[in-house]
Amino acid sequence: MFSEPLNCRQCGYLVSHHEHFCARCGFTLPAGAALGLQVKSLVARELPAAAKDLFKDSNYVEATLAERVAERVLKWAKYAGAIISIPVAALAALGAKAYIDLSDVSKELDKFEKRAQVLASQVDKGEEQARVLEVKIAAQMRQLDQAASAVQTATSKAGALDEQGVKLTVSLTKLGERIAKNEELAAQQFAALKQRLTTVEKRIAIPKYENYTKALDILARTIWGEARGGNKELREAIAAVVANRANLASTAGRSVLGETVEEVCLKAWQFPAWTPGNPNRGPMIAVDERDPIFIESRDIARRLLAGELVDRVSGATHFHFEGIQPAWARGHQPVARIDKLLFYARLELG
Repeated sequence: MFSEPLNCRQCGYLVSHHEHFCARCGFTLPAGAALGLQVKSLVARELPAAAKDLFKDSNYVEATLAERVAERVLKWAKYAGAIISIPVAALAALGAKAYIDLSDVSKELDKFEKRAQVLASQVDKGEEQARVLEVKIAAQMRQLDQAASAVQTATSKAGALDEQGVKLTVSLTKLGERIAKNEELAAQQFAALKQRLTTVEKRIAIPKYENYTKALDILARTIWGEARGGNKELREAIAAVVANRANLASTAGRSVLGETVEEVCLKAWQFPAWTPGNPNRGPMIAVDERDPIFIESRDIARRLLAGELVDRVSGATHFHFEGIQPAWARGHQPVARIDKLLFYARLELG
C-alpha cells in the first residue's frame, strides 16, 4: 500500500519504508516513523487529487446549483414575490451555491485534517512507545549477554574443576596404590625384622671351650658321628645340645655334663659315638674333609663357636631315638622332635 521512500532523521538519506536502519549512517529508524511519514505523504498526495475529482466537472456543478437555486426561488416567490426571487437567482447564477458547497468541502477537509492530526499523534505515541520498548529490549539484551557471559564463565570454571577433579582422583588413586604397596612392603619388612629378632633371641650363646681348634674338631666329629645319617637340621640340633650342656655350667655354676665343648663331647656314656667299642667311633675319628657331610659338620661347629647358630631344640640337653624309652626320660615331655630324635630340656643327668 505504501511504497514511498522515507528520509533518515540523522542524515536525510532516502530509506525504503520497510528498512529499519539507514543504509548511509546506520541510524536506527523508530518503529512508528515509517507509518507517520507514510500517513503525511498520503494526505499530501491524495487530498489535492480528491478535491480535483470533486470539482472537475464545473458545468455539472453549476447546473446542479442553478437547479437547486431555482427550486428555492420558486418557494420564496410564493411568499416574497417575484422581485425578491430575481436577485437570488442572479446570485445563484454567479456561483453562490458553489461557494456554499465549497464551504462544506472545506469543513470535510478540516475534519480529515483533524483525523490526520489524531493519527499523527497516535503515530508519535507509537514511536515513543517503540523507543521505550527498544530501550527495554536493549537493556534485556545486555542482561542476556551478561547472563550468557556468566554462564560461559561458570561452564569454563566447572570444566576446569572437573579436570582438576579428574587429576585429583588419579593422584589419589596413585597415592592409594603407593600407600598399599608401602603398607605391604612395611608388613614384609616388619615380618622379616620380627623373624630376625626371633632368630637373634634363639641364637645359642657361645659355649666355653679350652682350645678353639681342638674344640672345633671334636665338635665337628661329634656332629658327624651322631647325625651323619640325618639331615642338616638334625646335625644343627646335635650341636645345640652340646652348647646347651656346656652353658648349663655357666648359668648353674657347675654341671655334671661338662663345662666346655671338649668336656661335654668326650664325657663318658654321653655321646655313643665316643664310647669305646662303638662301631661308629673308628669311622668318626678317621673321617676327613673329603667327606661332604664332615665339611658341613665343621661349618656347623664353626657357626656355633661364633654365636651364629640358632637353637632348634629350645634349650634341650638330652635326646633319644623314637621307639625307645630310657629311664631318664620318664616323667618328662620332649620339647622338640627332629627327624627320628626326641629332645628334652635342662636335665641334670649323668
